Amino acid sequence: MSALVYHPAYDPYGAILRIIRVSLVISTPVQKGKLRILEFVVLFPEFVSSMSLTPSLRSQWKQAKVSGRFPYEERPPAQRLFAMMEPTFEAAFQTTISKGFLRRVVPGEEWLLDPDATPQNLVALAAARNAAEPALMRLVKALGTELQFEGDKGLKARSGLMEYRYDAV
Repeated sequence: MSALVYHPAYDPYGAILRIIRVSLVISTPVQKGKLRILEFVVLFPEFVSSMSLTPSLRSQWKQAKVSGRFPYEERPPAQRLFAMMEPTFEAAFQTTISKGFLRRVVPGEEWLLDPDATPQNLVALAAARNAAEPALMRLVKALGTELQFEGDKGLKARSGLMEYRYDAV
């Protein structure tokens, strides 16, 4: 017996929307890996409770009072789920680049949302979803702007989702 099961973690169109949501909130150039972690946080905000946060971010997390989106689901550990979502994120990321929604900021590997190239109805949908979850998006903005990406005090290390020990800092 087989069944079709949908989950937003494996939906590239949903990932495109989450990438745009994060890019709208941060509004500064962001590394691909940081964008990937923040996109994961938008989908699974309860994961932030297991991160090693600074005191100011910890208080923002407590104020946000964000609950899990999928309370009755059993899922693998966050690191494994993050790895399983990589192909979906990569497809969404490459689509946003090929459509011109994201543009590379020279020099480096940072990306910025191009609002002129992004369809206005998609930007409006992302803005509406962000407005529906203001506490979560404030937290995502704080994670994206207050924490560096690399190093032992960066977002990679604090989340535990990506290898950070060999970063050149």
